[in-house]
Amino acid sequence: MYRLKYLFCFFLTLNAVLFSAEVQDYIFNVVSTAPIAEQQEDTRFVENFKDGRILTEVRIKADNGDVYTAYYLFFDPGNTEAFYQAAWEEVERNKTDKAYFYETLALQAMEQGDFVTVEKFYTKALQKADDPELLGNKLGFFAGREFLWNNFGVFYMVDKKDPVKAAEYFNKAYQRAKGPYYRGAFYENLLLAYAARQEHQEMLSLYADYVKYIEEQVSLSAESKASSLQQAYSVLGALVYYDLNADELKQLTATLKPLAKKYSQNRAVVNDYAAVLMDRKEYTQAIPVFKQMSQDFPDYFYPPYNLGWIYCDKGDYAEAEKWYWKAKEIEPEHERLDEEIIDMYSKWITSLEILARQDGKSESWYKVLPLAQRQAILFPEFYNANYYLACLYSILNKKADALLALQQAYRLNPEQVKKWALTDEDLTNIKDEPEFKKLLE
Repeated sequence: MYRLKYLFCFFLTLNAVLFSAEVQDYIFNVVSTAPIAEQQEDTRFVENFKDGRILTEVRIKADNGDVYTAYYLFFDPGNTEAFYQAAWEEVERNKTDKAYFYETLALQAMEQGDFVTVEKFYTKALQKADDPELLGNKLGFFAGREFLWNNFGVFYMVDKKDPVKAAEYFNKAYQRAKGPYYRGAFYENLLLAYAARQEHQEMLSLYADYVKYIEEQVSLSAESKASSLQQAYSVLGALVYYDLNADELKQLTATLKPLAKKYSQNRAVVNDYAAVLMDRKEYTQAIPVFKQMSQDFPDYFYPPYNLGWIYCDKGDYAEAEKWYWKAKEIEPEHERLDEEIIDMYSKWITSLEILARQDGKSESWYKVLPLAQRQAILFPEFYNANYYLACLYSILNKKADALLALQQAYRLNPEQVKKWALTDEDLTNIKDEPEFKKLLE
């Protein structure tokens, strides 16, 4: 289950050199500039705090000699309502960057779970942020706005059940995010918003855009890129893969193909591509990819498993058997593999049975027998296999063997076997046997 990710950004840059322990307890948020060589304490800071003011300032001298003004906002967790009211009035009176402080108030309300107040302050922040002069502010007040956008998206997604509005904010956060980590987090949230409205095209386009972004990150190693891309695909797949139509799968294949070639040493990336080919039934392309993977990654379960599935679907059961058992060697306890192998044997046996019934010759039935025996031996607790073997022995008039197989099937599922056996013509040769009558009494 993928969850929406709240991401909070605090700019806590001042420390105990400036403030007493008592004052620090009330510091909520601080804005500062890039690397600071010297901070000039303004004694009015502490005095203003003691006077109960919400907002104050300190002069900051940066490396290049410029002197900026940093503003500080206090929060008293014991009196939330009074804080909001006082902060609102202070921001309205102050001629500084109001957008930043509205964002700060919104963030505090978000932490308190007060989403009504979040919407109120954040709407005001966005209105103020439309001013180009504010966006160019040297202090970088908007460096963390993507976090607010993301959290506001969560607010609309979870509390207001509005994935359209949520997607709008998640997209802003995604586009503005700095660095692969945050871009990836916002990507996942935006996918969730699109998925809520089944907007497949938007999801596929977003995935392609994220792939492009990761590929352009020169600071990332090839291994890190492959890992990020595989994680992004796994989220997309979990949300929408089995709902994609043929054209959408084709579009997804076009995105995955170059990645599989470039990151051929990342088995998960290559497997993702080959699995899409398999689901599109493009077996001539999928088979060589899986076979190469089986050579490159001999301990990787999915290539032989998927090859078994492909050959079974093609009706080449001998080849399917070979690859399924290779997968079984790698993961003997895989939860679905036994079911797949049993299903493969059942289909294989049925295909030979059809031919045997058509010509009616015992030689044809004897071709079925080794497979039926193999299935019953390999899966002794599978009552269907034992029941079918009983029918086959009966057809070949091997009465003792037929009765033993029928007894084994009956032990595993007496109710179902009794229901079948009473009317099954394949058991005609043993129905007059005392053991048969006693078993079904």
